[in-house]
Amino acid sequence: MKNFRLSPTSVTLAALAACNIILNIVGIFLLPPEIKTQISFGGGSVEPMSKALYLFFSATIIVICSVAGLYLKEKRLRYLIVDVILTVANIAVFVINLI
Repeated sequence: MKNFRLSPTSVTLAALAACNIILNIVGIFLLPPEIKTQISFGGGSVEPMSKALYLFFSATIIVICSVAGLYLKEKRLRYLIVDVILTVANIAVFVINLI
């Protein structure tokens, strides 16, 4: 039987996935019904997206990325970098819509 050892990268991947799920649950109550996901140079939104659709897609993509990073050991750091970028983008969307 193979021993499973947690690396700091795998713990970070799991923590990022958990934080994003919690952030999306909080977003259900705080965000407006339509979310601005694209902003034009003039500052207005290009096309709004429904809140439920955005929260579902963002959580799904981040969780898939984290799980893939946990299973693919040789590419774990790449998935961590992608996960961090997606988390920052998710936080940016929250900040833009709460202003």
